[in-house]
Amino acid sequence: MLSAVLLIAGKCFKNLEEAYSYINWETVVMIACMLPMATAMERTGLVAVAAEHMTALGAQYGPLAALAVVYGVTSAMNIVISGTPVALLVAPVAIRIALDLGFSPLPFIFAVATASCMCFASSFSTPSNALVMSAGRYTFLDYLKVGLPLQALMAVVMVLVLPLLFPFR
Repeated sequence: MLSAVLLIAGKCFKNLEEAYSYINWETVVMIACMLPMATAMERTGLVAVAAEHMTALGAQYGPLAALAVVYGVTSAMNIVISGTPVALLVAPVAIRIALDLGFSPLPFIFAVATASCMCFASSFSTPSNALVMSAGRYTFLDYLKVGLPLQALMAVVMVLVLPLLFPFR
């Protein structure tokens, strides 16, 4: 908010209407629509059910396995849905898993954040992928061929590195 005020005060825009023209309203509307969906998932018990199944895996195989599942689910959802709504939907589940297992939610939240930002296997998951698709004449299959192995490699790296940066306890 402070940045926006500084841009307007610094006369980076001629008027307020010009400033509004630079706002990506599709993203604002999408986030506004996904927040109630995340709340509905929480209130209907869907978050609890999903967290319960993933917590069972974590309890049986340890926190690294639970982190891998959270990262994998987020990454897989990001192939078919844009990253922002995926993060909004999976974050409550990740927090619940961490708390149910008695671990810090930080590595789980960062797993959601990184997995929802690093989707290379889809042309519509991030704006940069969508921008280069038509310019490079890429197909959806091109993204899968190159992006899926890269996304899997990043998953392995992130699942191993996140606990070092943000310990479970």
